[in-house]
Amino acid sequence: MERKTGEKSSKNSERVYKISVSMVSGLLGLLLVYASIRLNFNCFRLNFVWSIGFPLLVFQVTLKDKKITSVRYDEIFADAAKDIEAPAQKMYYGLSKYGSVQYDEPSRIGFNVQMDALNAKVVETQDLLYLSELPAIDESGNYASSGFTVRNGAWDNYLKLANTLLTEMKADGNF
Repeated sequence: MERKTGEKSSKNSERVYKISVSMVSGLLGLLLVYASIRLNFNCFRLNFVWSIGFPLLVFQVTLKDKKITSVRYDEIFADAAKDIEAPAQKMYYGLSKYGSVQYDEPSRIGFNVQMDALNAKVVETQDLLYLSELPAIDESGNYASSGFTVRNGAWDNYLKLANTLLTEMKADGNF
């Protein structure tokens, strides 16, 4: 009897320990993300990750001497197929639109091509909100002879984040 009680007590202690470590790690991670958004570094680098429903949005702006040196934007599909509404997209669960070679963008222009063009445009113009002449920003009859394209909904998600981030960057004196 004593041995079983001791084993039960040991297992309960182990569970409590694991739960405590998980909670502390999660809170520490949350605190560090919160702090990293507000810290000013010599070579400022801001990672802004924000989930608005589905998919997860990843937005990274790198600054050096108050100049944008790179912009990375990606959308990650939900972790489970059941969480994706569009039946044709369920097979992409957990995948990055940017990194996936299997994902076919409805606008008929690769997501990675669009986001690489965004990076080049923003670095050149130093304007996070100026999307003119980027692929799939409007419905068009012809983009690089590829035929009809539709507006990529990712641009709307990007603009919401970019507007919020730009306001924060200016308020913090980083841009």
